[in-house]
Amino acid sequence: MNIFLRSDVKTKYRRPAVFLLECILIIALSLPGIAFGAPVPDWGDNGVLIAQNVPESGEMTQIIPDEKGNVFVTWFDRTNTQTKLYVQKLGSDGTLLWSQPVLAMDVKNGAFGMTPAVESDGGLIAVWTDNRNKRKPDVFAQKIDGNGNKLWGDTGKPVYVGPGMQDIRALVSDDVGGAIIVWRDDERPGLYMQRVDGTCNPQWQADGVSLNDFCGIQVDDNQPYYGGDMMGDWINVQSDGLGGFYLNWSDIKPNYMTEPMSTGPSQAKQDGHSFLLRVNRNCEKAWPVVTVGIKGVPADMMMGNQLMVTGDNSAIIAWSQPNGDPYIVKTMEGDGYSAYPNPDANLFAVKVTPDGKLAWDTSKPLITMSGESNPQMYFQGAPNVTKEGLLYSLPTTRMKKQDVREPGPDGKMRTVKVDMPVVISTEFVNIDGTGKTTWKKMVQGGNSYPSIIADLKTGDFFLMMTEYLGDNPIPMYPEQGLYQMKLQKFDVTGTALWQEGGVNVAGVIGILGGNLIPDGAGGFYTAWRKPKPVESDSAAATSEVVKEVYYGPVQPGQMPKSDIYVQHFLDDGKLANTWTDMSAQDWSFDYVEGLAGVRAIGGYADGSFKPSEDVTRAEFAKMAVVALGIFDDTSTAAASLKGTDAEHHWAAQYIAKAVGAGLLKGYPGGGLRPDAKITRAEASTMVSRAKNLPADAAPQGFSDVSAKHWAFASIGVMKTLGVVSGYGDGTFRPSGNATRAEAAKMIYKALKITGTE
Repeated sequence: MNIFLRSDVKTKYRRPAVFLLECILIIALSLPGIAFGAPVPDWGDNGVLIAQNVPESGEMTQIIPDEKGNVFVTWFDRTNTQTKLYVQKLGSDGTLLWSQPVLAMDVKNGAFGMTPAVESDGGLIAVWTDNRNKRKPDVFAQKIDGNGNKLWGDTGKPVYVGPGMQDIRALVSDDVGGAIIVWRDDERPGLYMQRVDGTCNPQWQADGVSLNDFCGIQVDDNQPYYGGDMMGDWINVQSDGLGGFYLNWSDIKPNYMTEPMSTGPSQAKQDGHSFLLRVNRNCEKAWPVVTVGIKGVPADMMMGNQLMVTGDNSAIIAWSQPNGDPYIVKTMEGDGYSAYPNPDANLFAVKVTPDGKLAWDTSKPLITMSGESNPQMYFQGAPNVTKEGLLYSLPTTRMKKQDVREPGPDGKMRTVKVDMPVVISTEFVNIDGTGKTTWKKMVQGGNSYPSIIADLKTGDFFLMMTEYLGDNPIPMYPEQGLYQMKLQKFDVTGTALWQEGGVNVAGVIGILGGNLIPDGAGGFYTAWRKPKPVESDSAAATSEVVKEVYYGPVQPGQMPKSDIYVQHFLDDGKLANTWTDMSAQDWSFDYVEGLAGVRAIGGYADGSFKPSEDVTRAEFAKMAVVALGIFDDTSTAAASLKGTDAEHHWAAQYIAKAVGAGLLKGYPGGGLRPDAKITRAEASTMVSRAKNLPADAAPQGFSDVSAKHWAFASIGVMKTLGVVSGYGDGTFRPSGNATRAEAAKMIYKALKITGTE
């Protein structure tokens, strides 16, 4: 596989039609001997009710946090041919900040494509298409400020008006009050993009910049699509988090299953390339096109060309390569069949930093899977972006016959047997920022839809499981069963932070989706719809034609309704005033809470923190590694632990990182002594090494730390910068053991001094 840079690349593309198959999973985790936390409701026991009797449309509620701890919430209200988009804003305490929801969009007969919304400069921008001009839909946008005022007129302002049908592809904040919008035009080849400022005035070419011309993409034809998008997932747009965006596309030919469904542009070969550009808010290329050679047809078109952005603003392109046919086909009862991506595949990915440098070696796959050795693997799994890398989830499944109620050809309800994949186990594989595997975890599975969501600020990630509360694993009616959110939380090392088997999230029962948004401080926001039973005539239900909606069939003219709730959850290990042996008046309280907020320190099972207890070298290594964001390659450092007294220690993974980063060193004669109490001198030296505190800061000594002391320089710099302060008698007591409270202060103050937090 060749990777090279080219500045003038001409490529072709074709859009595949794909069906995303969901798998079913429930996780059970067991880590004995660890005191676990749990999410605690912050906005009352049952969340905040933000809307009632909303027609069920299938779209999930969107949650968009701002920089002040508030959140915008958007939802659709679809009735017959009318589509409305509402917005509400909640304060950090869950208070509804607007007296009533703001109607951001109201469209009749013409809301095509998605309707994304993005936070920009304290306000919210939404974009959509509608045919108010009595022809094909055009692109319109609306901005709502932090006080709920519509800034772009009552019905929005036009972004582009033309003869063709437009379809929204992406919306990215420009971080200065405006947005960058990408759309498809069925009268002009390919995609177009425009940046509007805070008043919706175009900042680029008036009719939009041709993305195809900008990138050098050749298009052979341009078939009308009438609401669909012939480019599918082959053109990807993601915010770079810096006011611009990444563009990713490929020239890989679709496989034999999806090709007949594609009527758009085509290309001549199966082997091809994936291309990446970064574009700033001035419509300038940040660097020449990055080109990655791809050999073979992707096994799963949804995994064929994925673009993700990490917490360090780098782009990751992920794809899969099958060994053999792209799909496994299984017949179903009647005349149907199911197709599953070939699990006998290699999984590749490449990371590109914001300055355009390739950070990973893609000459070999990150993960090699074997469907022959494990014929029960019907899914390749999926990559999930993390703070600096990827987390793959690789499920092993078996087929199980399930009774499913569905409308028949005559419109009457019938029960059919359907092969449903049931996950029996899932392996999680973490790829760090250097492209290397740092840990793997195998968990057992059972019965729910899984979703992994990473907190790109803290490095933790959530595993969300949707448990069914009813007999039918896929409820067709509300009375057959609703859904209960179940969560497990992991730290950057893959260690489970909550109780065995995860926790049922209090109050969250209803129709759920992948709607969990980390708050950047260890907690998260979530929203759900609580459906109301549909009243119907039981006699008519046996004869009238039914229609399928989000969670089941209903009679003509009926639409199920639901109430929408939003909740903010905190981690109980991070809540103020939760330590049984500490209060807000204690000198170390803020330091302890600060480290708990980044999951670098925790309490005991009885709710205490024990601030006066001594800290071991292993415990301090974990605090420093997690809090200070040390992600050095564990596998390399682990080699240095082989044969030492820390090789099989519970904190080996943290000790390895501390050793690899130069924080922790052994004693003369050998040995790391992980269970030895760490002295105040040793702790000061570790923190100083970890953050490279400036050596030019004139050391200020203590009466009991002479210039000949081995840690004089580190202790002196720490005092100069205010990280340590010593005792009232002017001493530092370098040989004394560091307590949990003192350790928390050192690390937390170092975070503040160096601008890490």
